[in-house]
Order: sequence, then structure tokens, then C-alpha cells
Amino acid sequence: MIMMHLLLACFRKKVEQMTTYILNTIAFKPQLATKGQKEMIDLAKMLGFDAVEIRNEFLQGGTTELAQIADQAKNAKLALYYSVNDTLFVAGKLNPKFPRYLNEMRTLKAKHIKLNLGDFGNLTAVELAELLAPFLDGSFELRLENDQTKANSDLAKTTEFFALITKAQLAHISYCFDIANWSWLDVSVKKAISELNLVTQYLHLKNFKRTANGLVVTGLEAGELDWRALVAQFEAVSELGFEYESDLATLANELNLVKGGDSNVRSSK
Repeated sequence: MIMMHLLLACFRKKVEQMTTYILNTIAFKPQLATKGQKEMIDLAKMLGFDAVEIRNEFLQGGTTELAQIADQAKNAKLALYYSVNDTLFVAGKLNPKFPRYLNEMRTLKAKHIKLNLGDFGNLTAVELAELLAPFLDGSFELRLENDQTKANSDLAKTTEFFALITKAQLAHISYCFDIANWSWLDVSVKKAISELNLVTQYLHLKNFKRTANGLVVTGLEAGELDWRALVAQFEAVSELGFEYESDLATLANELNLVKGGDSNVRSSK
């Protein structure tokens, strides 16, 4: 019981420092079969989120749609984040689509863009600085996230990459740590935290469970991870993103839980 209360206190202390709550539009995947992401902005506002993370794979209307989403978010007084389903590096080179993605981010009037790392090959700290510094001008923050593939999100290569960019003194680039995706890579989430804690500013929250058909994504309370204990371990996080398909009631409840409103805390596993 004492351990449970200590965990709750630590969790709530961390959450108090996390002032931006972000809803990724994957939450509304069924609705996106017939509606655009612009129409999800007011739902996120109603639920109590501070920002919406737009996914590029659900965009269909080019620059016009991006501008409409930006206007809708401005009217709702919500910030926008941009999630790109692609990698920063391809076969040891900077992804040639990266400048296009940055232009899309700017059309959204977003100041955050997220990709997966990919394969940066044997690039050195100096070479990485030469490639990235011209883009990292301080007008936006670049986040790199772990997806569910080793090719894009290998822990050892990710750790090496952040060691190199630290050596190169590259600013405005950090990690988006998805607490559930490591399970698809058969990597201990605790080990990943120990390696990437200090470079992580953004957490993607979701959970998972094992089924007869393999691992599946769940909401926070329906899965196997003790997400409270994991969140409490991070030292520099300022953004929390909810990235799982769900219904409005569950999203509202779990946002409340993350904000520290839960009075019936489950014990640490």
C-alpha cells in the first residue's frame, strides 16, 4: 500500500510538469473513413486536449486541406502537431521528402513534426550536423519516434544517433517515446527508458495486450503495461500524446486519469 501511494505521488508530480496534452487523430480512425481530420478538431477540444496531432497518411486534400485544418485549430484555440508516417533517413541519407514534410508542417502552422528515425547508416556527428543543421533553425521541434519495426526503431541505433547529435550539439531535436511499441520489437520498455530517458520530451501513450492473433493496441487501462509507473520514470517530458483508437467516453476518462484525477489507482504490477 505504501509503495502504491509513493508511485501515485511520483506519477502526479510528473504529470503536473506535463502541460501539453495531445490527441493523435488515430483516435478517430473509424470516423476518418468518411470525414476529414479537420472535423476531429472540435472533438479534441470538447474532450479537453490542448493540441491535435495530424497524421499525414489520413490527408487527402493537399495544401487546401492543410490550410483548412490550420484555420479550424486556430478557431478552436488548439495547437497542431504533425505526424509523418515516414523516416528521417533512408539507406544512410536524409530522406529527400523531408523538405516537403516541413513545408506541410508550416502550412498547418504547426511547430512540431514527428517521423521515425530509419537507417542513418554510418554517418558521423559532423555529417549529421551538416545534413540537419540547415533545417533546424529553431522555428520548429523535430521529434523522432519508435514505431513497431526494428528497421526504423532499433534501440541500439537510436541510442547511437542521439549520442552523435549530442556530440554535434544539434538543438531542437528530441525523442518521442511510445511506451507500447517496444513490445512489438521484443525490447524491454524499462531498458529503452534507461537508454533514452534524457532525450525524451514527448511521450506517446497507449497500451497493448497479447491475443491469439498477436499483439494488439489498447487504451491505457485495458492493456498489460503499468503506464503510470512508466510515465513516472521520465525526467524531461513536457508533452503527452494519446495515440490509440478509442471512443469518446474512454478518451475523456483516460485523459482525466493521466491528469491525476483518478482516486482509485490500481496497484503497481
